[in-house]
Amino acid sequence: MKAGIILKHIVFIGKDIASARLDFDSGVNLIYGASNTGKSFVLKSIDFMLGGSGLLPEIEESKGYEQVLLGFEIENDQPYTLERSIKGGAFKLYKTLLNEPNEDYFIKTLAPDGKTKKTMSLPEFFLEKIHLVNKKIAKNAVGVTENLSFRDVISLSLVDETSIQSERSPIESDLGPVTKKKKEVFSE
Repeated sequence: MKAGIILKHIVFIGKDIASARLDFDSGVNLIYGASNTGKSFVLKSIDFMLGGSGLLPEIEESKGYEQVLLGFEIENDQPYTLERSIKGGAFKLYKTLLNEPNEDYFIKTLAPDGKTKKTMSLPEFFLEKIHLVNKKIAKNAVGVTENLSFRDVISLSLVDETSIQSERSPIESDLGPVTKKKKEVFSE
């Protein structure tokens, strides 16, 4: 049985500054607004909290914030919160939805990418929770496969303005048109 990740909120916190919070509704969320109002920053912040390797862009509105919290639920599981420094690095995982860190709910630290002997990685945590560990995806047009990565999933889940305006389907790739094998990734 597959399970989905349901984003609940993202919160920026810092000392001597009011928290900045954005709540998400169930289902698809569309962030819209005029130019230079923070839409891309929100998308990059979500990606950053889901293991994106790039740092957050420095914008005037982010000054004074030190930590980012992402509240989410896993279907058929409990709610969680991830905490990460705005400068990057490891994640702290908490077992409830939080607006600020609370060590009473701390579960463990997650590495941003590759698993270490002592620390599970964030991608490994998510793939395990959504039952996609060891799933395969086509690597090229001749059918060579590789393990599905959490970044593969994220690239289909977070869609920016440029991708929305593209005439190409988000499930198409440079490998050519969507085939039965590629469709299986989305239906399994």
